Amino acid sequence: MTALSAIIRRQLGELERAAPQIRAVLNAVGDPANLTVGQALLLYAATLDLAPDLILDLGTGKGNSASIFALAASRLAHIRSEILTFDMLPSWNETLTTRLKDFRFLGDYVRPVVGDLTRFAFGERLKHANSVVIFWDAHGFDVAEAVLTRVLPASAASAISSFATTSAMRATLARSSPPTEASLCGAE
Repeated sequence: MTALSAIIRRQLGELERAAPQIRAVLNAVGDPANLTVGQALLLYAATLDLAPDLILDLGTGKGNSASIFALAASRLAHIRSEILTFDMLPSWNETLTTRLKDFRFLGDYVRPVVGDLTRFAFGERLKHANSVVIFWDAHGFDVAEAVLTRVLPASAASAISSFATTSAMRATLARSSPPTEASLCGAE
């Protein structure tokens, strides 16, 4: 059994409960090409299972992953998770105010960082974190260099879980054989 399969099994009841809300959030964001419902379910389950106090969402885009991380963080009663979402453009604020009007509470968990993430002082923020999830969906050599030489070493004292780009998640999703989107959303 893979680690993701084990997480899905542990969180299956919560995934079944949350699937309609996850679908509604993704529909509100309106960017299905960049995060499928199946991928969102994996991120949601992993966030609940790992209960991080810090989530680094490296590449906001329209805000799919930030929204799902925030939705999961809102369910973690025993820990306060902070999501730092990075993008060159102020995408998160636009998504929150125009597309996620019915889900404004998600903004309580997300702190957008606009600009070049390679210039962010990760070490200072990471030294206070106990458990960190890193979702790496930003691209380019400079980003890779920053993540591999600054972010990961700075988070060495924390429990770290990282997920690669969405294309890597698609491959993981295909290999791990989690429940289907249709079965979790009641379509089967």
